[in-house]
Amino acid sequence: MDNIDSVISLLNHVDIINRKNAEILDATGERFNIFRACGVHHYETQHSAIIAEFLNPQGSHGLKHKFLECFVDTLGENFDIKNFNCEKASVKIEHKTENEGRLDILIKDNQNKAIIIENKFYHNDESEQLKRYYKYAERVYKKGNYQILYLTLDGKKASTQSGDGVQYLQISHRETIINWLEKCISFAGRHDIVRNTIIQYINHLKTLTNQDMNAKNKEEIVDLIVGNKQLLESLEYVTNNNIFNECSLKIQKNIEGAIKNASKELGLICIIDEGFGDKVNETSAKLFKEKWDFHILFHWDGVLLFGLDKNEKCAEETVVKIRELLSDFNDLGYENWIFVSEVGEWNDNPSLADKSDFKFVYERTKEVLEALNERYFIQ
Repeated sequence: MDNIDSVISLLNHVDIINRKNAEILDATGERFNIFRACGVHHYETQHSAIIAEFLNPQGSHGLKHKFLECFVDTLGENFDIKNFNCEKASVKIEHKTENEGRLDILIKDNQNKAIIIENKFYHNDESEQLKRYYKYAERVYKKGNYQILYLTLDGKKASTQSGDGVQYLQISHRETIINWLEKCISFAGRHDIVRNTIIQYINHLKTLTNQDMNAKNKEEIVDLIVGNKQLLESLEYVTNNNIFNECSLKIQKNIEGAIKNASKELGLICIIDEGFGDKVNETSAKLFKEKWDFHILFHWDGVLLFGLDKNEKCAEETVVKIRELLSDFNDLGYENWIFVSEVGEWNDNPSLADKSDFKFVYERTKEVLEALNERYFIQ
């Protein structure tokens, strides 16, 4: 009982500090972020387009090659390409190769030297993805004239099947991109719109990488706990007994239950695949037995996706019809899916408290399934 009371006391203290932080954000307007408002969350293509625009010497920012030079300087001694000409560089997104897939960002100078950036947020690597990009780079630019950068939120390695045997540089949004953009602020000078946009995007990335809590308030929480033996023991109790992870697992199971219940009410068979990945569970309902598979992908990082996976028997005109029928949902252009819709309320790396809204998951799942049932006459 003493342990429970002390834990409650700790949580109450932290809650008071968090509320104070929220009041500061409201008073200063720091909650406002145009990227969040426009739905730039975890979508890799959107972030690639933003980063590429800053890197582009011909970009609308009007600062020519300064941002690209700053990016290369930020990489420092890890940048392998000698005498890369930033001034004469061009930047493309979703660059299509002959056989190796699409490159998220391709930066090429006038000497046939190239920087290839693979931008990953929450999605897993495709089959032998970096190996394919390596083959493309070796064929087109030759050894020593290119470098592959693997960009993720936290700087993690590529999967073994994707990057084994490939020389690539791990970089992160959390450090590399934010550090680079913070340096770019000084270059913006009198370009107020550009400078303010960079600041907004930095703040957005800090939200996505869990760095947006006021540093002073973080320090206040640490000082509070360190200076109070009872609170320190409470934190130790929560940590040692794995309570937070237990809460996380229970919430995850409840979400899976909400998805199952929504499917069951419509007479659909729902299969939970536990082996989809460390942070991802796949829920698959076989709706189109002849032509389609319907998938619900629940990403524990905060994304709930709905999509139609085309079967070989499906004619192209049927694909067009599906897109038209479901035009009010978001078509995110996933390469292997015909239609994808994302839930509208979970974004920006939601907290565990956000994820505990099981009613929302249930209602959103049912809404999408009912729309498919009504508009495509699912039998």
